[in-house]
Amino acid sequence: MYANLIGSDFKPSQRWVTIAARMAYKLAILIDEPAVGLSYIEIEGGQPKMPNLKRLLVVGFAVVTVGLIFSTPATAHRVRITAETPLLKRLELQKHVLKHTSQTQFWFARRSFRLLQLRRPPLGTAAYALWWHIKQERWLRREIGETNKLIRTNLMGDIPAWSCIHRYEATWHYDKDAPGHNGTYDGGLQMDLEFQSTYGPPALGFKSWSALHAAKGTADRWTPREQIIVAEYARRNGRGYYPWPNTARYCGLI
Repeated sequence: MYANLIGSDFKPSQRWVTIAARMAYKLAILIDEPAVGLSYIEIEGGQPKMPNLKRLLVVGFAVVTVGLIFSTPATAHRVRITAETPLLKRLELQKHVLKHTSQTQFWFARRSFRLLQLRRPPLGTAAYALWWHIKQERWLRREIGETNKLIRTNLMGDIPAWSCIHRYEATWHYDKDAPGHNGTYDGGLQMDLEFQSTYGPPALGFKSWSALHAAKGTADRWTPREQIIVAEYARRNGRGYYPWPNTARYCGLI
């Protein structure tokens, strides 16, 4: 589905020094010579502003920092998104890459770059970098849409049924510890801590309740989608709708 997205195994020092040098070179080209590939890129508003001393110092500091951080021994792991990647993890990675792609396009926009042609520019030009990120963003948005459909179909079960139960239970961000609340149940489907710790980690892809709690807190801080996924996971693993005996009966589910 994807090629490698983030990193691979690397040698500790030499590779990252080389990468930092290449970043500095490419950044210098994009800042100092934005007319690379002018048959593909138009610089709006006349001549671009030349970089001031403050900007150059910031860029230089960033490149040196990257070189220092990655010059220490470390091991990066190959990250892939495949058909076997859990759907929630797949969606998280897709959104991460989309955010990076959007930030890159914003970087170009801040410098008044825009493509004049839709066909592929020459490899290695600033125009190619912008063209590639535009294409990647369009593709990622389609993939995120498909992943969301799979999550609704495969992980959330009967969404109208859960919406009905929620309507009789509480608001999605109901906090049991808030003043005047019941002190026992969290979230829009009113889950107690035993229910959350039992079904939350496997449903949401965490190894333990402590890991889930550290990352997302209790159910009142989960998204409505996550709460439904946990409830549906419990239903499929033998609990049915019986943890909600009254509201499930109101909704005609038991």
